[in-house]
Amino acid sequence: IAGAGVLGLVVMVGVIYFAVSKETREEQIANDNSPAPQVIANVDDLFDYSDIPIPDFPDLPEGQPVGNQGVRVAEVKLNGGGRPGQQMTLRIYMPAGHYPEKSLACVLVGPAGSPLITGNSIDGSDYHDESLPYAEAGAVAITFSLDGPFGTNGMTENIKSAYTQFRDAAAGMVNCRNAFEYAIQKIPEVNPNRIVIAGHSSAGSLALLYSVHEPRLAGSIAYCSAADVETRIDEILNETRIQWMLPGIDRFKKKSAPMNHIEKTKCPVFLFHARDDSNCPYTDSVKYHEMLQGAGKESEIKLVNFGDHYQSMIDEGIPVSYT
Repeated sequence: IAGAGVLGLVVMVGVIYFAVSKETREEQIANDNSPAPQVIANVDDLFDYSDIPIPDFPDLPEGQPVGNQGVRVAEVKLNGGGRPGQQMTLRIYMPAGHYPEKSLACVLVGPAGSPLITGNSIDGSDYHDESLPYAEAGAVAITFSLDGPFGTNGMTENIKSAYTQFRDAAAGMVNCRNAFEYAIQKIPEVNPNRIVIAGHSSAGSLALLYSVHEPRLAGSIAYCSAADVETRIDEILNETRIQWMLPGIDRFKKKSAPMNHIEKTKCPVFLFHARDDSNCPYTDSVKYHEMLQGAGKESEIKLVNFGDHYQSMIDEGIPVSYT
């Protein structure tokens, strides 16, 4: 489980580095005909994905019981073609009982463990720790995948392919939007005005980025997030030297960094971090909180002393967020 946070990024960087040998890099650089990096016109530009269609969603299956409080979980797999966001997986947690239309809050939960330049699949079917608590507290929870998961076969080319898919899905904004739309189109119990997004580590960065893109969001929750996305990506690129495989990466890293768009934050933000976090420094969340407050945005931060990168979220972060 900790691999979703601590090991996820470390292993990814290691795999990327060893996948690209010196000889392979020299050979592909010599044969690379990709266009020069894009000129950055305006750091404050947001992703524009308005022309990417919303999928035709299947109905919500009945699902199976999970946990001991009557929650039911169902998986939906989209198969709508080759456009961004059309091949997603969503896992929906419905609280026990029957509810009137538009009576329930909804929490969108992105998958942690991405290196911020590729997407990610949702966790295995036996992992519910980051979503089930919301449903047990009476909300609908939806975990969703991000375009461009990184695999282990054909590593060198797979990195470029995964990055390109993630970039074309607007750093996951298309996936967030699709999860949001599924909630309001296919789950009548969800109140469209009470949808929030939550995420841990890289998924926390995703939650912060979506808070500057989606005006309908009621809130954004980031646990132990890599809030300084641009610096984080630079560290990965400097360590792996794979910039040449990632067309448009300079522009992408700036557009995908929530800190570059503080003024455009559209909803209240809740930040949680452990001071002993060995993966993402808690000072990133403190800085983000101060930047939001300086811009007149609604922001709350909760710091704890112990629990490191993952367990702090499970033991204290998630419970305090929904209470």
